[in-house]
Parts: sequence; structure tokens; C-alpha cells
Amino acid sequence: MVTYRFIQNPDVQLAKQARAILAIIEEAGEISKTELLTLVGARLKSRQRPQRLLSYYQGSLIKAGGIEAIKSMLR
Repeated sequence: MVTYRFIQNPDVQLAKQARAILAIIEEAGEISKTELLTLVGARLKSRQRPQRLLSYYQGSLIKAGGIEAIKSMLR
């Protein structure tokens, strides 16, 4: 199980979909991956599935310092 935590708004320019994902995480403060995927699917209009969008933008959001991904040891 992965949980995402908002850290800060990064100084770098982000794509519109990446900013939308960041806004959802910021609003929640901390959110599980399943909840995030549900909200991404409901709020973003895209041909891509929520899982694909998150997979694509997750690395850049973490690298920019906007979020952190916390992996739980429990399964």
C-alpha cells in the first residue's frame, strides 16, 4: 500500500495534469493510492486511465519536491 503526502508547491513548472494531481494531494494532506486514483478519475478528463496518469507524473512530482510516497510494510 502506498500513501502520498503533500510537501510543498514546487518551484518548477508542471504540466496541467501533474498540477491537478498535486492539488488533490495537497487538499487531502495525505492520501492512499486507491483514494487518489478514485479522485483523479473523477476530476481529470483524459483518455488515459488514472493509474497511467499517476504512474507518469509520480516521479516528476517526487523529484520536484512536491510530494513523497510512503510505502507501507503491511499487505
